Amino acid sequence: MHEANDLRLAAGIYRDRRIAVCALRRDEDGIAKVPVSDFYPRFRPGDNFGQDWSRADGLGIVLGKPSGNLAVIDVDDIGLSEYLLQCFRSESTPPLMVATARGRLHIYCVEPSPSRPLDLEVRYQSRRCLVQLLATACVAAAPPTPGYTWIDAKAEPYYGTVGAVWNRIAKELGLYYREARPFSFLRRERSRGPTTAQLREARPW
Repeated sequence: MHEANDLRLAAGIYRDRRIAVCALRRDEDGIAKVPVSDFYPRFRPGDNFGQDWSRADGLGIVLGKPSGNLAVIDVDDIGLSEYLLQCFRSESTPPLMVATARGRLHIYCVEPSPSRPLDLEVRYQSRRCLVQLLATACVAAAPPTPGYTWIDAKAEPYYGTVGAVWNRIAKELGLYYREARPFSFLRRERSRGPTTAQLREARPW
């Protein structure tokens, strides 16, 4: 009940900031990141309190138009996340970021207008890493969801289309990337290491 009260209180704070949120349940790995309702893309900040937070395991921000065109660069690799975080911390004004429950990184930006989500394959240390550009109709788990913490809650998100923001980051750091193909193992196994068969499937750079 204590956790539900924390989530309900946080939903009110997000509402005051004109950010729409939705209740989350745990996925098969036990991490709260799956929307309880299938209608979450229609949620608006005014709906934050109308949800059953007693059934929720976490809270997610509804990205895109419902939350002022918020978008997220979801870095789904521990090593790449640590590298990016180290680089951002050397900047005078690091962006708004969240450390996730699995040791990954969410980088926030505000878009001029909502864009579509996109999965990317990023080459880092001779391996392929998944980076997801989360935008319209996507949800990003956020504090106070267990395991998710703001790195600096007072930081500001980047401004620009999420694809352009990522392109600038990648160009500055010399990271090569491309759009992930529809059935790549990166898309199918986001929370697990690839099998031998899946590694054979991977295309060379």
